[in-house]
Amino acid sequence: SYVLIRLAGCNKKCDFCDTNYKAVMMEDEHFLVNEVKKFPSRRVVITGGEPLAQDLHALMMALRMEGFLIHLETNASLALPTINFDWIAASPKDLMVMPSTMDKAHEIKIVYGTPYWGELAQVITQKYTISDKLLMMMPATTNLAEGSKEIRANVVGALDFCKNNPRWRFCAQVHKLVGFK
Repeated sequence: SYVLIRLAGCNKKCDFCDTNYKAVMMEDEHFLVNEVKKFPSRRVVITGGEPLAQDLHALMMALRMEGFLIHLETNASLALPTINFDWIAASPKDLMVMPSTMDKAHEIKIVYGTPYWGELAQVITQKYTISDKLLMMMPATTNLAEGSKEIRANVVGALDFCKNNPRWRFCAQVHKLVGFK
């Protein structure tokens, strides 16, 4: 299990995003750490928007002082700070990625049904060393009506892609597929 810290603000403006990309204010790191400590998990996932669009140093130091493992989810378009993350998931939204961020990622996640998903999957497998990375294909569900044909098509398409490309694993945001917000 893990605790999720979702930061607003992003350097992209993807129309399929489920996070406010305009807001950039982050809560005080001590407030966030105290909220995280209310849960039994020792793993924290920092996601966004794009978390690297903000200065994470104080938050990371505060989490480390409390002994948390830190997982980062990034769109891979910005350079990683000198802070060490325990796990990095890169989820590029277009071909404008930082090679150093892609190289350091433990996991690469592509959102099936977004404008560049096929091209991204192809480029990633050709351009980057992927032998040590977890490759995930996730169907797009954001901004689509629950139960819509588009969601079903994205789920089926992502599953078919994974069946035909065994290095890739299917990954779904189950809460969205069953209607939880």
